[in-house]
Amino acid sequence: MIFFLFKNSKIRGSIAVFLAKFWMTLAAISITINLIIVLTLVQMAPKLKMIAQVLPSSETTVNTSSHIQVDTLPVRGLLDSTSDINKSNRALIDEMLVRYYIDARLSSFADEFEMRARWDAGGTIHRLSSPGVYREFSKDIREKLKTIKNQRTTVSVHIDSLSNLGNTYTAEVDVYVHSSFEPNEKPKVQRRVVTMQIGHRNNIHRYNKFESNPFGFYVGVYKERVKK
Repeated sequence: MIFFLFKNSKIRGSIAVFLAKFWMTLAAISITINLIIVLTLVQMAPKLKMIAQVLPSSETTVNTSSHIQVDTLPVRGLLDSTSDINKSNRALIDEMLVRYYIDARLSSFADEFEMRARWDAGGTIHRLSSPGVYREFSKDIREKLKTIKNQRTTVSVHIDSLSNLGNTYTAEVDVYVHSSFEPNEKPKVQRRVVTMQIGHRNNIHRYNKFESNPFGFYVGVYKERVKK
C-alpha cells in the first residue's frame, strides 16, 4: 500500500479541513433527504385508505356489508384491540363482522357440505364464537342440517337495524324462508331480535402468515328471540 504524504504542514492541514467539510456537508444532505421523506410520508398518511373485507366465498347467501373502507391508515394498532388509535376504524370493522356473523348463523341453503363448512367445528361460526356460545349453537346443528336437506329450504336474512352500546349489539333481522318445491310462493317472513356481546382476543401476528381472524373478534354472548 502506498501513502502520499505532503511534507508541507499547511497543505496537510488544508486537506484535513477540506475532508472534514466534505463529510459534514454529505451528512447534512443525507439528513435533509431523510427529513423530506419522513415529512412526505406524514403528509400522505391521512390520505391513505385501507379496505377491510370479509371474504364471503360460498359461506354467505346475502351481501350484508361484507367490506368497509377505513380512513386514515394508522401508524400502529389497527388490529390491536388494546390500542387507543383509530377507535372509529375498529368500530367499523366490528360492525362489519357483527353483520357477517348474523348472516352466517341465520341464513342457510340446501347444500349440506357448504353448511357444514360454515357451522361445524373449524367453520365460520366456530372461529368467531366463544366456546360457550358455540357449544349452545352446536346442539342444534344436526337438526338444522337435516331440515335443510329434507325440506330443501333456503333461508336468507335482511338486517333491518343495528345499534350498539359499547360492545353489546342489538339487531332487528327479517328472516325469509324460501321453499324450492313452490318457487312462486312468497317466502315466510319472521322478525327476530338478536343481542350480541363481542370481544377481542389478543393475537400474535406473524409476518407473511395467513390468518382467518387476525382481528381477534369473537362473540361472547348471543341471544335471539322472535319479535311479536
